Amino acid sequence: MASRVRHGLCLALLLGLGRILDGSFGQCFTGVTQWLHRSRRMGHSPDARAVRRATADPFAMSRAELKSALFSALDQDGDRRLLSPELRQFAELTGFEGDPEEWEEEYRVLCEAQGCDLAAFGQLLDDDEDGLYCADAELAEMLQVLIQQGARITAAPRDAGRKLGAAIPAGPELFQREREAGLYDGEWKPWDPQEGVRARTPRLGEIGSLEGCPSSTTVQEALMFVNEQVQSGIFGDQSGQAGERLSELLALQGSPKAGAGWFEFRLDEKVLDEEQLADLVLAPAGWRVDHSLIPTGYMMHIMSVGSGVKATLCGREGLPIVNSLHRDVSKCKRLCDTGLCGVVGRKRVLLFAPDAFPASSKVLRSPDMDCEELRALSGLAEEEAWQRMEQLARAKGGVLDLMPGQFVFVPHGWWHAVRPIDDFTFITGPSQLSNLGVGTT
Repeated sequence: MASRVRHGLCLALLLGLGRILDGSFGQCFTGVTQWLHRSRRMGHSPDARAVRRATADPFAMSRAELKSALFSALDQDGDRRLLSPELRQFAELTGFEGDPEEWEEEYRVLCEAQGCDLAAFGQLLDDDEDGLYCADAELAEMLQVLIQQGARITAAPRDAGRKLGAAIPAGPELFQREREAGLYDGEWKPWDPQEGVRARTPRLGEIGSLEGCPSSTTVQEALMFVNEQVQSGIFGDQSGQAGERLSELLALQGSPKAGAGWFEFRLDEKVLDEEQLADLVLAPAGWRVDHSLIPTGYMMHIMSVGSGVKATLCGREGLPIVNSLHRDVSKCKRLCDTGLCGVVGRKRVLLFAPDAFPASSKVLRSPDMDCEELRALSGLAEEEAWQRMEQLARAKGGVLDLMPGQFVFVPHGWWHAVRPIDDFTFITGPSQLSNLGVGTT
């Protein structure tokens, strides 16, 4: 079907797919709004960020959001698989006009008998040779059509297994069992909204930009953006401290000789609802922000100025750069799932599987610096030590450069170190508690 469907899509576009929308974006806007109100009355839980993007400007949605929303709009029985009638609806939007027998033949070529899941659907949309490749604008137009026809878009269902109970002790034996079970993939995969935080290996994805703070912003504009947030009160009791940190940042940025540093701006989870928090930390599609699962103080913006250990996340002046290596642990002593979202500037991120190092018996978030792999690094010069850490990461996890508009999911227990590449960087991201607990011996 690949060639016929692509031909049909091109023909449909040439004839004006916009006519299906009655030539009116305003009418589409009304349709989305009516659908949103209707879905709320019926108890559906749409992905609020994606819906707002589609309502305000569908072409502002990322490709990942478009694919996820389109899949959800087609998957009306909610079984996370597109069976023949569901995928045919998409094929017809691309111009397919064959009879039922022709369609079933094409469906068997495209999909397995049990249907097409989100990952397979995404591959079809990205395959420009044997699949059903569609540009982002084409996906947005088709999504508008489906919404006008009454299709519902539901967010990834909340994972009942994520409800917090007694913490399960995390230790080397548990992580070894995970490795033996094949949960630490050798190759990192794209973020899958259906899988969400259940992944046990880092996932990579795309996110939008913070409203009012595009990725091309200057340092001063980024500081003004956060200052406006301070004035709006979203940092709650931390507003005074946030203002002081902005002043320090501005002083450092204005004087290269003044040094370097990294600064946290913690959002007040008590004054913001879940939807607002999701927007402010750029939570990707499929990440459900839930107040009951947020680690206290972990929803934040992080900015850095300069380079070296002082600008490295969790780095401290006077300590070797290897001490910036950490895993995320909450105040209630649970390991945390974390998302790192690039807003401005580039970051080098080193990631290590949970079983790469033994944990410290004294500092919950730190590895044992006396273990064989790390002991020698503490005595090296900063740059040499970092290069050795990169070599270790390539063998025991991975290395990536986090760019503006990109997102990396760091599963609970994964060790990581984050160092700026550019003189000014700005990252944010969601975080949530896992069911694994840690403690001192």
